[in-house]
Amino acid sequence: MGLLYIMPKSEKEANQISSKNGNYTISSYGLPYIFWLYYLISLIVISAMSLPAFPIIKKLIIAVSFVDRIMGVVTALTLAFLPICGLFFLVYKKSFQIKKGSNTLIIKHHFFGIKFTNKIQNIQQINVEHFLSSPNMAKINTNDKTKSFENRGHFILYAILDDNSQVKLDRHTNKVDLIGLMNLINTQLKA
Repeated sequence: MGLLYIMPKSEKEANQISSKNGNYTISSYGLPYIFWLYYLISLIVISAMSLPAFPIIKKLIIAVSFVDRIMGVVTALTLAFLPICGLFFLVYKKSFQIKKGSNTLIIKHHFFGIKFTNKIQNIQQINVEHFLSSPNMAKINTNDKTKSFENRGHFILYAILDDNSQVKLDRHTNKVDLIGLMNLINTQLKA
């Protein structure tokens, strides 16, 4: 989610970094307020589409045919699920918690105050790698006129564990931002 939810890259971003009781926490930024406007507009559009469709959906749900009932239930669930899913994107927050001097990193995902944690132990090192799934024609045919249209891919921040397995921590389109985050984590892991 690093392409959408930006993590801090230096100690200067004090609003997103805290240190309490030997635990160092790095939190992602929330989405800009313009996304709340997008959400409100999408709610208006979904409501405008749903209101005329409710009588038809109601007829489908109480229909005799099994296929019609399934289609009515799936449509009603989809119309109810879309606003809830959008709200999840708006209130999502990610944080890294590091106990100073340990090689343990706890990744926390927050939805509406509910925390889902992933504890990563025995971290040997943290790397930033480039990922490009499929180059487009502008990338294949290197030309100065099409340079701005090239698919540049993105960068992924990995933690490499004792058993040489990799755990994806974050991703971003800008390598410098991930290197800054990597340095923040490394200073606390080795402190």
